[in-house]
Amino acid sequence: MERPPMSKAEKPPLPKSADLRRLQWLLGSLLVLISAGTVLFLEIEAWGLLACILGAGLLVLFRADLPARIPAWAHRLAFPVIVCLFGWELWSGSGLLPSMVRLCLWLLLYRAICHRTRREELQLVLLGLFLIVVAGVLTISVAFVALLVLFALCALSLLLVVTTGDSLAAPAGGEEYWWNGYSVAGVLRRTREFLDWRQLAGGLGLFGLLVGASAVIFVMIPRVQMENSLFLEQLFPRKASTGFSDSIRFGEVTEISQDQSLAFTLDLPQGESPPPAPYFRMQVLDEYLEGGGFRVSAGLRREAFANERSIATIEGPPHAQSQVGVPWIIYLETGVARSLPLPGAFNRVRLRDATALRHASGLRLIQLRDDPLAMVPYRIEGAFDSGRIEDSGFAFKLRQYPEGNRQRAARRLFLELPADEASREALDRLLSEMDLRGLEAAAFCERAARHLVAHHGYALSSAVPSGRGDTLVRWMASPQPGHCELFASSLVLLARAAGHPARVVVGFRGGTWNAFSNSLSLRNRDAHAWCEVWDGHGAWLRVDPTPGTGAQRVADDQGARGAPVETDRSLTARFEGLRVLWYRRIVNFDQQTQMEALQSARQGLQALGQWLGERAQSLRREAVAAFASSNRLAAVSVAAVALLLAVLLSWLVLRYRRRWRWSLRRAGNRRMQDPVRREAGRWLRRLQKAGVQGAVYQELECLRFGPPEAWRSPAEVFARARVELKGVRNKGTA
Repeated sequence: MERPPMSKAEKPPLPKSADLRRLQWLLGSLLVLISAGTVLFLEIEAWGLLACILGAGLLVLFRADLPARIPAWAHRLAFPVIVCLFGWELWSGSGLLPSMVRLCLWLLLYRAICHRTRREELQLVLLGLFLIVVAGVLTISVAFVALLVLFALCALSLLLVVTTGDSLAAPAGGEEYWWNGYSVAGVLRRTREFLDWRQLAGGLGLFGLLVGASAVIFVMIPRVQMENSLFLEQLFPRKASTGFSDSIRFGEVTEISQDQSLAFTLDLPQGESPPPAPYFRMQVLDEYLEGGGFRVSAGLRREAFANERSIATIEGPPHAQSQVGVPWIIYLETGVARSLPLPGAFNRVRLRDATALRHASGLRLIQLRDDPLAMVPYRIEGAFDSGRIEDSGFAFKLRQYPEGNRQRAARRLFLELPADEASREALDRLLSEMDLRGLEAAAFCERAARHLVAHHGYALSSAVPSGRGDTLVRWMASPQPGHCELFASSLVLLARAAGHPARVVVGFRGGTWNAFSNSLSLRNRDAHAWCEVWDGHGAWLRVDPTPGTGAQRVADDQGARGAPVETDRSLTARFEGLRVLWYRRIVNFDQQTQMEALQSARQGLQALGQWLGERAQSLRREAVAAFASSNRLAAVSVAAVALLLAVLLSWLVLRYRRRWRWSLRRAGNRRMQDPVRREAGRWLRRLQKAGVQGAVYQELECLRFGPPEAWRSPAEVFARARVELKGVRNKGTA
């Protein structure tokens, strides 16, 4: 039987032990840098430690000889120092998980600046894997996906090099240390010499196939929300960055407005334009604080947020539902607040899964029980940015108290004023000076807002004149500029003094339109405060007296008529557009979206098949018409093209017929051969290339060509062949 021809290509030189150690050091240093980069996605204070790791990792990446200069006493002190630092972290109350992350960073730094054995390289991979897992649980970012792919590729390459190094003989005692003569360029050049590019291409192809298959599986699996299922959520506390809570002091929203981080994203249906300067309510404050500020009173909290339910769909009040609103999808970032940003009117709110929450229907507020530890997506159906909020419950409550007895329930009726008599008298004087007595609610709000804007400018910081009496009353009597809280709170006190129930509302206003993702981005700098005044006819009027807001002073049923939001085309908008795409297609990719995607794919394939069929029929009709017509030139052209294609196809068949025939015969033989014979043939070719002849070679020939009755144990023969080939290779590299 004729044996298959042997390849005459030269075999690449085998790497030496020092070559693999240098490559191992290069990959390990890169793995340290990639693992430390995961801290950028964690909300912990470790910037100094991260800078040390990055600096030391880059230094030893190019200077592998520096770790050999570290004295022995430094290695002896490293472990107790790291333990003491970890104990200090726990004692200071930083939290278990942040302390464990910093401990991992200290160990990563120590491993980065020391020469590593095989076991220590595996420890390095485990340390990086711990950081990857923690960051993967606590972050949602497209950039992290790229970092994860880089980590997997580098870690697998490092493990491959470590495993390959075990098969080579250890360097002799008098051999030069491997880090002498080390350089990144030299390692890459030497690696290129002994690297088999076919194996490299195959490995990269398998890695890409694995990543692609993982992505497909991730997209196809159903999403299930498991509350409190991860212990990391309890170990890694997060604080709200906006500060929207049950109380607010003057200046707090202004401090929030200096934060440039993203608060939430509004995703609109395809083709919908952004609403003009929309308002998103987060909290309603009714109780006035004598030191300056408002908060949610205990009575309002009991009345509005008494019942807690675990539901996924919240219906809006029937009289407040809109028939013209479009669906909104909001992605609320972590660390913003427990309250969900909502417009003034909506039909219903749909969460992805049942969640523990409190719904204040009259206030148009929804509050989660706990601070969200992950991005919260929810859908608002029939959303409409209305400036009028119908409230039949408050109208009924107001009718329960006659005009003379309303002061007895001032807090319940949003009529509470400063406690001291001097401040109330000062408010009466201000009402007389502004000529605000006896006006209807809408006219009162228009005139009061115009007076505040005329006498006070806008500033992020304000100096309230010193003196006796209420802080807010003193500011209204002065020409000092102010921020949104001062304007909104002043109008609330003026309205209450005039007998109109009023309250302060805090939330967000405006935003920037992302031109790349067609979504509205609202940042913490868009935090805002305005007020709502009872119109006396069953609804609250939204009033925004802050200068420069561009909004109508008293919003009507058509909502705010402000200027369109600003369009953002910056580099930051590009990255945020990628995050929105991640939210749309991955995070919010529920079962319904999966079915829609499959349906779209099927329709696309059907449309493609129909188009190809129609195109083939059209070409056939054109060819028949060309030959049947009197236009000889078209017929001759078609015939010439067909003849040229036939000649080209014939040349290809004649040119490559032998190779195709050999490939088909070899593929057929493989299908017909026994697996033992195929494996024996592979070992025969390997031993023949290595120049091995002997008893093992004869036994392999028996397995390859002899009858099965004459076979010895195939597994034992293959094991002896492996040992024989390994011994020959070790002698060649010694």
